Amino acid sequence: TLGLATETAENILLYPNPAHDRFYVRGTQPIKQLMLYDMSGKLMASTDQNQMAVGHLASGVYFVQIVTQATSEVKRLVVK
Repeated sequence: TLGLATETAENILLYPNPAHDRFYVRGTQPIKQLMLYDMSGKLMASTDQNQMAVGHLASGVYFVQIVTQATSEVKRLVVK
């Protein structure tokens, strides 16, 4: 249901933010995939792990799509 998806989405934590070398994602559901996009919507990286290295990226704002079995959510990430 929509209520369940919303509740699950609110339980997804992306940290640290801002990130320097790496960020992590934790949630009540297992993470199936992380996809990192730049401001123009270009896919920069993806992984099936709950963490991603970002030290090689230029400083700026990125978007992380977090896919779990229950939901898909996009969070804003600042890379410094």
